[in-house]
Amino acid sequence: MYDDIINGFDEVWPRVLRAKEPHTDPRALIAAELGDARAFSEAAARYPRYRNIFRRLSSEELSHARMLRAAFGIYGNVRPAPHAPGGIEELYKLESERLEAYAALSEKSPRRGLFRRLYSDEKRHLRELSRLQPPKFDLPKEWGSSSERR
Repeated sequence: MYDDIINGFDEVWPRVLRAKEPHTDPRALIAAELGDARAFSEAAARYPRYRNIFRRLSSEELSHARMLRAAFGIYGNVRPAPHAPGGIEELYKLESERLEAYAALSEKSPRRGLFRRLYSDEKRHLRELSRLQPPKFDLPKEWGSSSERR
């Protein structure tokens, strides 16, 4: 009986949220964070030299998913978003996509504080990734030069 109530809640609640915040699909955001966590975890195995960095980033992405779950009241099963296995450049692309999404949401959403925090974290992740292979990445000019970041 209670399972039916909980399952029904998981189906209805996202629709209620979309009505209040039509630009936000909370399950997609959570799935993206879970997918990013998985990608960083796989990168930790693939790049032993950067293992600790990737494990920490994976843990932070899982924390982002937990924060989003709590903020939107979603406690049902959410599958990680699929990602193409790739190198550090692919991870950079994933983080860039998240940064853009959170930048937009930090201005539009009633949950601005949460999205600003996530934006700040993703921006830091991009900086860390750019330090792993600096010649391949160009950070936006407003972030300062690479010598200012170190």
